Amino acid sequence: MSVPGYDCLDGPVPSWSVDHALCRFVTHLVAFPVVSVALATRRVLAQYFAADGSGILAMMAEDSWCDPLQLEHILVAVHVGSRSGVADLVRLRKWIEGLNTSTSLAVRCVARRICDEQHWQWEEVSTRPSQPIIFLPGGTAREQDADLLLGGDVENAWKLFQAMTATLVRLGLDERELRSEFEREYLALAGAYHWGDAERRQRWVKLVLTRFWLKPQAILGREAAMRVLGRRSLSGQVPSGAEEVYDEFYPIYDSNLELCEPRERPKPLAAMDWHMGTAEGQAWLNGEGADDWSEYPEWIDGFHIIGERTFFVRPDWEWPREERRRGIVSGPLGSERGHQSLETARGLTHEMYLSGRAQEDGQLIVLNSEGHLIGSQYMWAAVNANFARALGWHPSPGGPLHWKDAAGATTVKSVYWRDGWIWLQPPRFQSLGEGWLVLASSDAVDAIRRTAPGAEVHLWVERHSHGDRPYDGRWHLSRDL
Repeated sequence: MSVPGYDCLDGPVPSWSVDHALCRFVTHLVAFPVVSVALATRRVLAQYFAADGSGILAMMAEDSWCDPLQLEHILVAVHVGSRSGVADLVRLRKWIEGLNTSTSLAVRCVARRICDEQHWQWEEVSTRPSQPIIFLPGGTAREQDADLLLGGDVENAWKLFQAMTATLVRLGLDERELRSEFEREYLALAGAYHWGDAERRQRWVKLVLTRFWLKPQAILGREAAMRVLGRRSLSGQVPSGAEEVYDEFYPIYDSNLELCEPRERPKPLAAMDWHMGTAEGQAWLNGEGADDWSEYPEWIDGFHIIGERTFFVRPDWEWPREERRRGIVSGPLGSERGHQSLETARGLTHEMYLSGRAQEDGQLIVLNSEGHLIGSQYMWAAVNANFARALGWHPSPGGPLHWKDAAGATTVKSVYWRDGWIWLQPPRFQSLGEGWLVLASSDAVDAIRRTAPGAEVHLWVERHSHGDRPYDGRWHLSRDL
């Protein structure tokens, strides 16, 4: 009896290595609608590229290997990983240089950074003819009821990222044209987005144990806005140099902090290691000890804690969590503005931080604002860069947020720590946490006291819990440095 063969066994087989196949699979996750998953995936690819990168190089040599939402993320991984000098990046030189005509301004920005660091050629294009604009129908009903109507996702995305095109409007471009162009780009991207399929996304909701998912419009809207900016800059309607100001738009990474590795939780930061039904859990729920300085550590590894941004959580059904923000303030900022008195005026990259931007005089410790950069390594706390330089300190090669004195001794350093994944879906009965600490030597604390007499240490504590007994407590502690 003749039995027909299986076509899948007789057809051509891709000649992929194991690394190549894994890279193709992992690439699907870089624009995943769970931010921490997408960030972790991009960091894994960057670490792999720093160590070897052959699988990524083989993947990128193919004709079609990604959707439009993945390209920027892969380029970021290549940029960050290439700094190790291990991977043979020259294989991609022609292709990366050819990205100078990419529609996406974000893609061009990252590609240009790679070319600049590798000393490759880069030609900024601004002479392409502008394309005619087809106006798509819209109306006030959609604007008012965007969450209810078919196509409302586009309207919500436009509202989220309209600020990115505001510069073009100020330059005299028609906002209606920009709005219509944005919608066309958005709809085209929605059809290509791997996670735009609701059925596929729902299957993964059951697999990824997290409570928080992004709507696709947040991911698609950013890239659509980048494409509107990109098309206009290719035709010279945007001032030259747009490809060099990536950090001024909606950056997705900071090359100096992308691969920043957390240390284990310091022992003095042990917290919430109890169950809600125990006496300790009920005491926490009643706010006991929250207003007592003795409940919070002051020293770690021989350094004073002068700043922190700490998150503790127990993924129980009640979702109890505690947030701490600590810093030094000189002047009346602390009591008037709450913990916002420590936050930078905008989200900063490491280079922006070192340049002294968005850090007020009275903020001796600053907390990076939660802006466009997403991920716990970007929610850092550090000494005010302007104040550090006024004390005669200099950035230290020991770490991206470390400072040293003229003798080379460490004065202040920011330490990133993590113990588990704080967004883990309950029930997981364990104590998790992550955060940043600002640690100072005794000599550094004395120098701060001399330079800023009257400076105070402020600590803001929040405790929250859901369930049958929802709880929301806030405390503000302050004392002289």
